[in-house]
Amino acid sequence: MRLITVLICLFLFSPLDSYAQANSSTWSTRKSDHFIVYYQSAPLEYVDQVLRRAEGYYNSITDDLGFTRFQDFWTWDKRTKMYFYNNRADYQKYSKQPEWSAAGTNIISREVYSFVNMDNFFDVILPHELGHIIFREFIGFERRLPLWLDEGIVSYLEKQFRAERLLIAQRLVDTKSFMPLDELVLQKKGSILMPEIFYAESASIIEFLVHKEGKEKFLEFCRHLRQLRRDQQWTDALYDVYGFRSLSEMDVKWQEFLRTR
Repeated sequence: MRLITVLICLFLFSPLDSYAQANSSTWSTRKSDHFIVYYQSAPLEYVDQVLRRAEGYYNSITDDLGFTRFQDFWTWDKRTKMYFYNNRADYQKYSKQPEWSAAGTNIISREVYSFVNMDNFFDVILPHELGHIIFREFIGFERRLPLWLDEGIVSYLEKQFRAERLLIAQRLVDTKSFMPLDELVLQKKGSILMPEIFYAESASIIEFLVHKEGKEKFLEFCRHLRQLRRDQQWTDALYDVYGFRSLSEMDVKWQEFLRTR
């Protein structure tokens, strides 16, 4: 699957800051260790596939981030809930989402909404949004981070696109299209002018950090993010763990990594 297809699929996803709460008492349910699927008339084979793929992504993501040691993460009453309407029309009608939306997630309540047989749900939407939920639950939902960090971590976790995204960033590093770190920090959701470049560069920064000192050091960085005081910024965690004195210094070393990797 090409990256451009991935980006198109992600634009069909809508964060559910406000949404119509589904009446779960009227739905059938099926459960696994970390997930509960609510469905209406979906085939059981489809529901079981949802649970199987979700558990697989959960294990992969928590392992990649080093979160597997947290034994009570997402179990029992903390399980993530996934609601599947019968079709896209029902999804949009009852979830009160815009016409272009095909899936939505409320990260804070750990809920995913979509419909049966949505295109690319298993390969794109599901792993991407689970990555957001897992990362944010670990560091804190209210922690303010630059968009490149939130999206970079999730994009890095998408292993099937990791090499392609790194290659894009490497080819761009000495061109006018390349966005240095001080430009990436300013990018906001809904106003990204070059999404393929943004996602590729953001993922390559996470790869740079993991490659620099390993997965354990990155886990320490995530732990520092979670423990920040209200008067501290995300950069305090970055400087404490990785020893950068400024974003400019990190930018130079990241670009060196892209040229020599």
